Amino acid sequence: MTGAVDLIVAGDQCVNPSLRELAKIWKVEIVSTEVLNRGNLAKFAREIVDSARKAFEARSEVSKEIPEVKESAS
Repeated sequence: MTGAVDLIVAGDQCVNPSLRELAKIWKVEIVSTEVLNRGNLAKFAREIVDSARKAFEARSEVSKEIPEVKESAS
């Protein structure tokens, strides 16, 4: 892992136990999309952006190892 992920947004069905364990090790917050079915989408989007900003600031001390190698998905 590179340590470059500060926040994960995923549906409950997509979050398996191994992802939760990795998130805990790397101090990455997981935000559930479960509220999308019954909430204000604009408010949820603002909350995600706010959470991402806070996570980025909180994880500023976590070392990040971004490889120089680039891959194309095409």
